[in-house]
Amino acid sequence: HQGEADSVGLQYGMGPLQTHVEVTQGSWLNPNLKVISSEVGATYEAGDYSVGLSISSTSTPHRSVALPRVLSGTGSGAVDGLASFDSSSQLKAKGRLALGNKTGIDLGASVGRVYLLPGNVLGASVIDQKALSFGVDHGPLSGKMTGRTMQPEVGIPGSLYTDRRWNSIDLGV
Repeated sequence: HQGEADSVGLQYGMGPLQTHVEVTQGSWLNPNLKVISSEVGATYEAGDYSVGLSISSTSTPHRSVALPRVLSGTGSGAVDGLASFDSSSQLKAKGRLALGNKTGIDLGASVGRVYLLPGNVLGASVIDQKALSFGVDHGPLSGKMTGRTMQPEVGIPGSLYTDRRWNSIDLGV
């Protein structure tokens, strides 16, 4: 048993404007190991293009219980790739341009903050995160590239990693 996730959401549309709210809770072998995520957003759809904006938050309500190194459905290294994860918040924007009825281009961007538990190996309590994504699809074939940068909050006195930055590029087909 790797774990389970419960999700509840609501979508409402009025003309070209669509809004959504979703809350998800994931738990693993120990019922105290929970990650709760929520998102609120809106998308404007106008024929061949759409633009959307959302705010999301993820937290671990039982901070005294350490998360496992790998959580199913989140990849390796816990949430946002950080084993000492406490909570995070993000502002996300997305857009889509349809090029015919089977082809499209997707663009996305996000900025956020990841809060870490005290005593983590990075010696930082807050990490700023920024990401850009570009995707193309044609029929059942799609590809996406995401560039991400993470950096400890600038201006933390005594932090060993204030001038460090971690960058990654994710490719998907």
